[in-house]
Amino acid sequence: MANILCSPSKYVQGAGEMKKLGEYAQKYGKKALVLITESGYKRIEDVLKVGFEGYDIEPVYEYFNRECSKTEINRLIAVMNEKGCDVVIGIGGGKILDTAKAVAYYKEVPVLICPTIASTDAPCSALSV
Repeated sequence: MANILCSPSKYVQGAGEMKKLGEYAQKYGKKALVLITESGYKRIEDVLKVGFEGYDIEPVYEYFNRECSKTEINRLIAVMNEKGCDVVIGIGGGKILDTAKAVAYYKEVPVLICPTIASTDAPCSALSV
């Protein structure tokens, strides 16, 4: 029986790294669907503005509807199609990150995962629950 490990091609961790989000994301696309909760956006809005400022990628912010479901995934796929997004960025906890990975999977585009809670294993897993 084979043992298989699916992990990110790049993993970055450290204080202030969210301020470099545009630098990292511009390597994967030109327009990013940024999935985040409304409260999360309010908390880190200034950091995100700095993070994308001056980089060759446009963020399209979309608030997460609180549940990882086929309905939410399809809604976000429609947003990506409408806005012309070619990369997905998930910022938050496990449900957001699982949803971001699923949307990227179905759209066949790159995904960047930005966990905001310590307990999530989302950056270490290719799976979406």
